[in-house]
Amino acid sequence: MDERCKILDEYLSIKGTNIHQLRLRVDEEISGNENTIYVYSSLFEGLGTPDSDLDIYVVGKSGDSSYVKTIILENNYKLDVEYWPQKIISDYYVNYSQELNIPKDFFELKVLLRIINSIEITKNNSTSIGSYLDIYGIYNSILELFSKSARSHYEDAMTLYKYGEELSSVDELRRSAWSCAGALNAKSGNINLKEKWISKLFIENYQNKYLVNRYSNLMFYSSLSISNESDVYLDEMIELVNDMLIEISN
Repeated sequence: MDERCKILDEYLSIKGTNIHQLRLRVDEEISGNENTIYVYSSLFEGLGTPDSDLDIYVVGKSGDSSYVKTIILENNYKLDVEYWPQKIISDYYVNYSQELNIPKDFFELKVLLRIINSIEITKNNSTSIGSYLDIYGIYNSILELFSKSARSHYEDAMTLYKYGEELSSVDELRRSAWSCAGALNAKSGNINLKEKWISKLFIENYQNKYLVNRYSNLMFYSSLSISNESDVYLDEMIELVNDMLIEISN
């Protein structure tokens, strides 16, 4: 059995239900003989907690827009189920897999990435899309999204610093460093768009430990108690972000 299936089995068992019951309830709420059901959990990627939610995506041929329904399983366990017309998902796929020169949309990329990392609990070839999603193009789009965010926050930080707005400059430098971490995660194959996991993935997995240690110290363990320390901190943050931006470009 696939490791993700084992994780899902154990998770649902704790909730007092199983994959078969989950599939039946989804089919009852969102009818369609050609629907494909995808189940995602951050637990599949070694993240999350026992209280993490499941994300359910149903892809079908009918309809022109997405919508959300809530299903109730045994023990009053509630789950939100998102329905997506296949055409919309296919359009997202074309936009990102072919690396077209279009703005990168966080929400669209999140949906595609969740489906890539999902378990497919129905086998309907007409609407099964997980197998043909081009991971390379999507990963590159996510790298571009984080990189642009990192540079934008860095430019704002330097403008604020120039005019003596040190606290606001620190905020923007932190946002830039965090976005850099997201980009470097993507570059090294540890893709995740969930904000709460970006730093964890970077600190635990990125190979440049000198960069990781500086990021960890400046983002989590440094304090700004007196003004001269804030000057040192700003200089170190600027240097860190510069080095991370260079690492992204290499």
